[in-house]
Amino acid sequence: DDDSEELKNKNVFSKLMAKLLWLSTQSRPDIKIHTSLLCTKLERPSERDFKNALKILQYLHGTRNIGLMFSKGSAQLTASIDSSFGMHRNSESHSGVVIKMGNNLLSTISKKQKLVSNSSAESELYALDTGINDILFLREILNELGFKQDTTIIEQDNIATIKIANTPAPTQRTKHIKRRNMRIKQHI
Repeated sequence: DDDSEELKNKNVFSKLMAKLLWLSTQSRPDIKIHTSLLCTKLERPSERDFKNALKILQYLHGTRNIGLMFSKGSAQLTASIDSSFGMHRNSESHSGVVIKMGNNLLSTISKKQKLVSNSSAESELYALDTGINDILFLREILNELGFKQDTTIIEQDNIATIKIANTPAPTQRTKHIKRRNMRIKQHI
């Protein structure tokens, strides 16, 4: 299969990915997950990876007149936090965070976790920690701008993670994640 053959000119791919990554963090959160995943291939990109990057460019061209609109309404911060357990080649998981103020998108994060998790709950806790870092940063800025933030709604779909985050003391099965868990408990 020619698509899986290693790309000969890696420099072109690297430059393209740098530009797409900048776009995804500055103004186009809709390409963030795809760009982030392609960036994991920077060391050994294939022809297929390059074609996928070109598809992102085609998508950007076709959606260049579409934008994000900010609307009046609630100043309540809401964060949706999730992870994909063990999705990368080396069994690392991937974190995803979307933070909104009312109906307005404020921040997105899509990144590979640096540690290998032992379970989906642990992977979700790492994602929760990443989300809390961004929430604290945004709350500080919003407070300075006059949008006082006392609480933030966090949407989390992993029942085990919710239980771990709300349990006052670590259990025998969760003591290895105690340090991160305790930091999360300070902020929920």
